[in-house]
Amino acid sequence: MPLTGEKYTQLNQPEATTDGADHGRWVACDESGWDGEQLVGRQRRFLVYASVAVDDVEAAALIQTLRDQAGIRQAKELKFDLFKNRANRWSLLQQMWEPGGALDDRCSVYVVDKEYAAAAKVIDLLLEEKEHDEGGNLYADGKARALARTLALEGPRALRGTLFQELMSAFVALASRRGTSRQDEALGGFVAALDQAWAASTRKAVTALLARCAGPATMPPPSMRTRPTRYFRSWRCSSPQLPRRHAGGTAASAVSVSSPMNSRCSPTTLCGPCASTPALLSA
Repeated sequence: MPLTGEKYTQLNQPEATTDGADHGRWVACDESGWDGEQLVGRQRRFLVYASVAVDDVEAAALIQTLRDQAGIRQAKELKFDLFKNRANRWSLLQQMWEPGGALDDRCSVYVVDKEYAAAAKVIDLLLEEKEHDEGGNLYADGKARALARTLALEGPRALRGTLFQELMSAFVALASRRGTSRQDEALGGFVAALDQAWAASTRKAVTALLARCAGPATMPPPSMRTRPTRYFRSWRCSSPQLPRRHAGGTAASAVSVSSPMNSRCSPTTLCGPCASTPALLSA
């Protein structure tokens, strides 16, 4: 259905498209699995974007040939569901894509694992920028990709139950455009989820990764238009007698711990002694 109105007039193409010197080559595109910014927690894990270089005139002939050969008469559109579970119909599609086929070297398919994309964006926004500011380069030698794979593949195993899903959902809420209208709420939700995930992690690599994220998490991601200089102060717990980990400490807002692996504090909250005894803290 053509778009109407002055704004879309230049985009309308009421006549069948044809390749030629005047218009060049026509490329048709379509997507499946698009959920906007909600990259996690949806039924469709993969986003697929495909294109085929074909004009309307040629496409009409190819579609009619497929209809005749596959015995499809009633369906208004040739959807993939009509082909995927029938071997004879599937082979008809393969013949079009194979070398020498009608669409040989004219199709392109881009597949995105949305859950992995969200994990990779955690590394991009919470670790890479800080690393770059300090003169490092996480993209060198595949380090950023390795960290993203650790979070995506080991995270669900390290954070049992719904913890991993809650952590990733909180991050998406923070980094999304909608998060700009509720920064404090989104940031608070992510910090709480990060704190809980770190305390519950059962794998060393994931625990260390979450601890690294806790520092940069004090800064809003680049997708947010407003970027205050700091949301948190950074402290180091200097008490030698405190145990290595403590998940039940008293939260002290506007404070993060810069050395959680050697203190009783979590990455984003201070334990009771630290929160109540300033002498235990050293800047």
